[in-house]
Amino acid sequence: MMVRPAPETLLRADQDWSGSRVAVLGLGRSGAAASRLLRARGVRVTGIDDRDAEELDSVVAELRHHVQQWCLGGALPSWTETDALVVSPGVPTDHPALVAAREARIEVLGELELASRLVAGPLVVVTGTNGKSTTVSLVHAMLQSAGRRSRLVGNIGIAMSDEVSSLSDDEIVVVEASSFQLEWIDSLHPRVAAVLNIAPDHLNRYADFEAYAAAKRNLLRNLQANDLFVFPHFSRRLREWSESSPARALPFGLELPAGTEGVTVEDGGVVVRRASHSSRLFAVDDIPLLGEHNLLNVLAAVALVEVFDLDPDAMARAVRRFEALDHRAVDVPSADGVRWIDDSKATNVNAAVATARGVDPLGVWLLGGSGKGEDYTPLRDAAGRARHVICFGGEASAILAAVEGATEVSSAENLGQALTVAAEVVESGEAVLLSPACASFDEFDSFEQRGDFFAAWVRDHRGGVQ
Repeated sequence: MMVRPAPETLLRADQDWSGSRVAVLGLGRSGAAASRLLRARGVRVTGIDDRDAEELDSVVAELRHHVQQWCLGGALPSWTETDALVVSPGVPTDHPALVAAREARIEVLGELELASRLVAGPLVVVTGTNGKSTTVSLVHAMLQSAGRRSRLVGNIGIAMSDEVSSLSDDEIVVVEASSFQLEWIDSLHPRVAAVLNIAPDHLNRYADFEAYAAAKRNLLRNLQANDLFVFPHFSRRLREWSESSPARALPFGLELPAGTEGVTVEDGGVVVRRASHSSRLFAVDDIPLLGEHNLLNVLAAVALVEVFDLDPDAMARAVRRFEALDHRAVDVPSADGVRWIDDSKATNVNAAVATARGVDPLGVWLLGGSGKGEDYTPLRDAAGRARHVICFGGEASAILAAVEGATEVSSAENLGQALTVAAEVVESGEAVLLSPACASFDEFDSFEQRGDFFAAWVRDHRGGVQ
C-alpha cells in the first residue's frame, strides 16, 4: 500500500472542494446527509457500507445522484484514489475501512466535523450520557422565545450536513453530540460546550469507561478563553476538566458552594448567580418535567444560553411551555386509575435510576432489553422504591440477580408479557414505569419502537385515549 505523509486538512471552509474524492463510511442518516453535502460542493463521492446492494436498495435509489461509486458488502475503495474518509457515528473504530484509511494516511473525519466546517454562526454543543436531547431542546426553545434565530441538529435526529446550506451567518446552531460523533472531530469549535454528566454507557463498544469518557472529552479540545464550558459542579471529573480548559467555566447544580458563579436553586427558584449579583428566573414548580434529573437539565440549559443575554421573561415562558420529548418520562393516558409512564429512552442504568427516583408512588418498574455491558448493581437501591420490579427480555436474568431481595421481583420473556403482569399487580393510584436501563434490540428496532409498543398496549388494554 502506498504510504503518504501525514494527512492534510483538505475539506476546509476556505477551500474549493470540487474535484476532491471523498469516501463516506456508513450510509445511514448521517452518511446519506454527508454524501448530499459533499456532492453539492462538487466532490466525487464513494459510498461504503457493510450491507449489500439488496439490503440498501432504497438507500442506493435515494443517493443515486449523489454517490458516484459504491463499495458495498465489505468492498473497499482504492485509497490511492481517495482524498478523505467521512465516518458515520456508530461505525466501530476497528472497521477495516478505517484501519486501511489511517494506514494510507487519509484524512478521517466525522459527519459532524465535516458539517461544522461550513457553519459561520456560534455553535452550542451538548454531550453527556443522559439528558442531551431534553437540554438542547430547552436551549433551542429559550433562544426562539427570545427572538433569536437558532437551529437544532445532531444526535437528536437531524444531521447537521443537511442543514448547513440553509443557515444564516448569525444563526445559533444547537448541537446534540454523542460520544460516537465526538470520536472523529478535529477543528469543531463550540462557542458554548457542555458535558451534562458521565456515567457508564456503551461499554459494549468501548474498551472501558475511561475510553468512553475520553470520547466525550474531545468536545473540549478546541475551546478558547472567550468560550464557555458548562458542567455539573457535583462531578469531580468534570470539575477537573473545567480547570484544565482555557474556557470560562460555568457550573450548574442543585447546590453550589458559597461565592461560586453558576446556575442553581435557591428558595425554590432557578437562579443565575454572578459575581456582582444573582437573578431569579422562575420557580422550580414552573418546570413541567418529571424528576430531579430534568431539573438539572433545565439548570444546564439556562447556563448554556448565559452568553446570549436573553430576556429572562422569554426564558421563563419557554420553560413553562416546554413539553417532555417522546419516550422520556411521558405519561400515557389511561382510564384505570394507574399512571403509565413511557421512559423507553432510558437505555442505561444511570438514566433509569434517575427517572425511578422521581416517580412516587412507584408501583411497578419494568427493567430489561438488550445489554450494553453495564453493571446492574446500582439498580438495586432504586428498586427498593418500587413495590414490584419486572425484569424482561434478553437481560432479564442478569437484572433479576442484581435486584432480587430489594423488593418483589418477577421475570417475563418480553415486554408484552411484562405489561400483562404489571396490569395484574399494580394498584390504583400507583405508577407503572417503563424505564428499562437497556437498549431495545433484543425485541425492537429502536427505543422509539419500544415506547410506541408500550403506549399502544396501554391504549388497547387500559382504556387509554386514542
